[in-house]
Amino acid sequence: MFWLLAILAYLLGSLSFAILLSRLSGGPDPRACGSGNPGTTNMLRLAGKRMAALTLLGDLCKGLLPVLIAQHAGLGIQQQAWAGLAAVLGHLYPLYFNFRGGKGVATAAGMLLGLYPPAVLPAVASSRARITDGPPPPFPLPHPMTTSRSRSRLRR
Repeated sequence: MFWLLAILAYLLGSLSFAILLSRLSGGPDPRACGSGNPGTTNMLRLAGKRMAALTLLGDLCKGLLPVLIAQHAGLGIQQQAWAGLAAVLGHLYPLYFNFRGGKGVATAAGMLLGLYPPAVLPAVASSRARITDGPPPPFPLPHPMTTSRSRSRLRR
């Protein structure tokens, strides 16, 4: 049962929603335009918010679905994680698209959502805070591992 689920999870993960949606809508191939990455951000650049949201939803669900099926089948947490990882690997190296996939961030987030939902909130909050912090400072910040003593030696 587990191996069948792992293979099906890989095949599900191999479905690139960015490529499929761009083909269905008549848009450009996200691997050939923009950043060249078939993911949500590139779909936002190329096709707009609606297609980016659909891409994100599809990629999240393909990481979540194998984990939920494994839970429903009564498999242990490790087997659930392996099933989710198979979907992530399918996203990274899709069988259907010449093994040229995306980065797997949304698919891994979907897997994490299925394995341990409370872990998703801090991840989303930290990425949201990073995005909304504003522009970088106009001056270089010191590296956190340097001390004032090592900085003064560097100035001499």
